[in-house]
Amino acid sequence: MDGRSRARLIARERALVNALAREHGGAAMTETAIGTALSLLDFRNERKGEFVRLITEFETKIDRRLRALLLDLGYECRLRGWPKPMVVSLVRTPEENAAVGAKSQTHVDGRAADLRDRPDFSAAIVEYVNSWHGTGPQACAYRHDAGNGLHFHLQVPRAGVVGADQKET
Repeated sequence: MDGRSRARLIARERALVNALAREHGGAAMTETAIGTALSLLDFRNERKGEFVRLITEFETKIDRRLRALLLDLGYECRLRGWPKPMVVSLVRTPEENAAVGAKSQTHVDGRAADLRDRPDFSAAIVEYVNSWHGTGPQACAYRHDAGNGLHFHLQVPRAGVVGADQKET
């Protein structure tokens, strides 16, 4: 396959992923859409019952922009031959948020995801997300240790936040 054909195929597949994310923004996802999510993202977790919880949250509780960002990152990882991003945390209750010492409500609001750390690809993943999805109030990706070990944190702004000078709380 020549470079031009590959670029067209990549653009078409990326459009499909983004269309699925938009189409299922607030509604329950179809089996096809869930299958796409499972092919691009890893929801395994050591904690009992977390797989079902994470899939349910991905399907119905997270912000559609975060869903699109996660699907896009999963697709990019596949293109680059990297392992699927492993989602370890999506929505938290206020009590769970307090227990981990969180300083913001992004997980409670369904606007944040934590992914298992990938040391070999960490800088490239953060660079990719921030280059395509913006930084600051537009979107955010960073690698940090919030007390539970190194992981990737992705978040999207509150709906309606557009100014670069507005900070998340």
